[in-house]
Amino acid sequence: MGSWFIGGPSGPLRASAAPGARRRLRQVAGAVSLLLAVETAMVAESTGQAMAETPAAVSSASESSEVSGPAEAADKASAVLMARSQDRKIEVLSERTTDSTTYALPGGELQTSAYAGPVRVKQDGQWQDIDTSLSDSGPSLTPQAAAADIAVSDGGDTALASVTKGGRSFGLGWEDKLPAPVVTDNTASYDLGGGQELTVTALAQGFSQNVVLDRAPDGPVSYRIPMDLDGLKLSQADSGHLLLNDTDGKLVAEASAPMMWDSTKNDASGESDHQAQVGTTVETAGDGRQTLVLTPAADFLATATYPVTVDPTSTLAVTTDTWVQTPDYLDSQLGSQELKSGTYDGGSDVARSFMKFDVSNFVGETITDANLALYSYYSSSCSPGAGTRARRVTSDWSSSSITWGAQPTTTTANAVVNTGAWGYNSSCPANWSHWNLTDMVQDWANGLPNYGIRINSAGESDSLTWRRYRSANYTTSGYAPKLTVTYEDPDIKDDGGLGTALPSGGPTITAQPTSTDPTTVTGPPTVSGKFTLGSGAPLANRTVNITAVDSVPDDGTTVTATSVGTATTASDGTWSFTLPTTLPSDLQALADANGGVLSLEASYNGVASDGTVLTGSDYMDAGVATGSATTQGSIAARAETARTVAIHPDADHTTPTVSLNDTTDLTDDDSLSVDRTVSTWQSSTGASTDSYSPNVVNGVDYSSVTPMIGAPCVSHDYTIKTGVYYTTVGEAHAFYDTKASFEYNDTLSSTWGVAQSVDGTNWSVTGKASRKSSTGHAIGFTGKGPNWAKQFRIPIKYKEVNHQIACTGSQPANHYSILPVKFAVPAGGAVSTFGADVRSKDGPEAYSHSKSAYRAVLPKSNYYTLSAGTSVTFGVAVKVFGVTISLDTEYGSTHNQKITAGTGKYEHDIWGAKGPIDEEPGVIYSY
Repeated sequence: MGSWFIGGPSGPLRASAAPGARRRLRQVAGAVSLLLAVETAMVAESTGQAMAETPAAVSSASESSEVSGPAEAADKASAVLMARSQDRKIEVLSERTTDSTTYALPGGELQTSAYAGPVRVKQDGQWQDIDTSLSDSGPSLTPQAAAADIAVSDGGDTALASVTKGGRSFGLGWEDKLPAPVVTDNTASYDLGGGQELTVTALAQGFSQNVVLDRAPDGPVSYRIPMDLDGLKLSQADSGHLLLNDTDGKLVAEASAPMMWDSTKNDASGESDHQAQVGTTVETAGDGRQTLVLTPAADFLATATYPVTVDPTSTLAVTTDTWVQTPDYLDSQLGSQELKSGTYDGGSDVARSFMKFDVSNFVGETITDANLALYSYYSSSCSPGAGTRARRVTSDWSSSSITWGAQPTTTTANAVVNTGAWGYNSSCPANWSHWNLTDMVQDWANGLPNYGIRINSAGESDSLTWRRYRSANYTTSGYAPKLTVTYEDPDIKDDGGLGTALPSGGPTITAQPTSTDPTTVTGPPTVSGKFTLGSGAPLANRTVNITAVDSVPDDGTTVTATSVGTATTASDGTWSFTLPTTLPSDLQALADANGGVLSLEASYNGVASDGTVLTGSDYMDAGVATGSATTQGSIAARAETARTVAIHPDADHTTPTVSLNDTTDLTDDDSLSVDRTVSTWQSSTGASTDSYSPNVVNGVDYSSVTPMIGAPCVSHDYTIKTGVYYTTVGEAHAFYDTKASFEYNDTLSSTWGVAQSVDGTNWSVTGKASRKSSTGHAIGFTGKGPNWAKQFRIPIKYKEVNHQIACTGSQPANHYSILPVKFAVPAGGAVSTFGADVRSKDGPEAYSHSKSAYRAVLPKSNYYTLSAGTSVTFGVAVKVFGVTISLDTEYGSTHNQKITAGTGKYEHDIWGAKGPIDEEPGVIYSY
């Protein structure tokens, strides 16, 4: 579909400024994370999350909140204070622009979403969201709110459409008077007779148009399109490109050659098998008036499958995203409504896309996260193949000059591969794909020139890698590519103010705190939780089955997990179960082997009226050890809080392959253990799939479906995978002349998040499972430093369990969980290793961003041992079978972090990661 608008390219990356003077030591200039979502019009490929075909609208206000009143404030300082006091997101009105929105978040951060195109405009001094629906309120049809003056014919004349912006204007006419159109939302359709229909669609900054032939014409077809050009001149390049120059000869805009295609479809490419360039000429009259003449080839029309679309041209604008393809599209396809990459025919046809983002705001900053998201509306298969690679471009290019034979250079440094494959059919519907470009954006922030990104197949002879994405010029807003960048901004204080230094230090530690290990546990433990439908409505009056996790062996044997008991959900979906004072011998043996903790699964399995299995599971620990021995694990287990679990449809009827002892990870991948959060949903490669909807199966939404009563279900469990992975269980820090120690002793003392999936592809980490068994080794380190800080890893065996649910009246279905098993040193492996370097958490700058209430002073020659409470949650503690899993460690007298001050001239500041030093700091940082 041809698109017409007046626009310009994104600005280049600014050169890095010389660093300013260092802040005075001890002066606090609190940090803020600024999330910048740069959304450019490009087609995006997905990560594996099911997403509604209609995207969420861009809103000028924050999300709804229980607090009344507008969620907005006049300036940045007011918004930060308001966000904290009201615990909700507040928009900073002074930062609002046509293409960006900035919020203050309750935690003190700023969040900015910047888009490549406008999302709002000012009308009569007030901001209005873009709304391109057409209305007939004057001599022409006009959009409700657009970023340019757009007029579309309401019939009775020959002026088809025009766009004016920034002093530039052009329009298209029609040779004959146009009939009255049929208007639907933002599109006007004109019946030209003879099976021909002309359509014009209003866009945010212009319009698009094409002609559709419903049947073969009776004779030759030609379309004469008078051009209304104000100070501009149209010409045609040798390649067929259309060029628009001003009176000085400067190129204002251009478009790829006009194309036509019929209604055949190649299932692999998703495109017509029958397409060709349209014969195009530009006529110039003696008075300078110009006419674009399009003549579809008669032999094409004679053999075509109808309807046939004649696309006069793509977007007439200078853009910063495009694609090329060998052998049929060797020139730049700038202005196309899509972007392409990969191949569908073994490398005979290969496409690559190029794009640029303005990252000038990040020069000189430390990038903590950067994510590229593209929306894939078609792929050659649901199988990902080799995947799609994002590479940093290392030489200059422009969307007007790039060709297949003249592409810019790229580097393999920090390249990233995404393995999403979406849009082929209902099994892998259109969706977003994500690439973690943190290191790439850091390169730009460090001063490397920003020449953009190339998107191409990771295997250009692999027919499974064909991808088609929505581009910047797509007619429906909300599907454009976006680059979301998080970085530290020193302008906002952690105490909520702006520009005021906080006092140094905190209370002085004059004596060494001692561990308060629990001494006695009495009485049987109680476990509890809540089940809901996918909609959040309570699942009432249903039976919850509680089984022992460790009764499922890791040798692949199919078993029915040992029952611990049952509970019935109340009207609000809650349930609870108290274990017997004396456990059966088999359950007691499992608890004894796990340090007095019995790991449990609480599950509900039911069936919908159409036979679809509905299932949900929670994982928890029951501290069954009593008395004065082995009670530390019991205390931690009994401190767990109840969780809410939603049931979801389970339509996986495959037979998983059993592959035991298939994975041993001996690598030291520092990127895995960085302390950060993980997406709610992730793929089996660890990529975010947050748009995935577990409630939808084959287009049916089960979120409000209540399972039938009286349809019994039986679960059979067996292990399908096992593997050993080095897992982060703690870290220690030693800035300046301090020394760091970390003791993990000879027993496990950590609690893992449990990854669960109803389809084996999309995973969510919910529930908890702790391991308290013996390691057989004295593990830890001592006396590391100075200026040293690292995470600490140990080898853990994991298993993936298939839970096969068979319900009366339904086909057996599978859901899956990934669980820790035990400490296990692999052949050729070490009993422990160091992980990620985390020295960035220490020092004067990190101290300046810390909360004053979390700080304390450690005098020279003194030491402090963190031997109570729990660590921070290591959000990326380990990646098991491709799935990222979290973990925290319970501290005690034999599991602790220690920092010892040196004998030098200065005292040391220390502070907690998640709380005050004298309460539950989680991890101790130092300065």
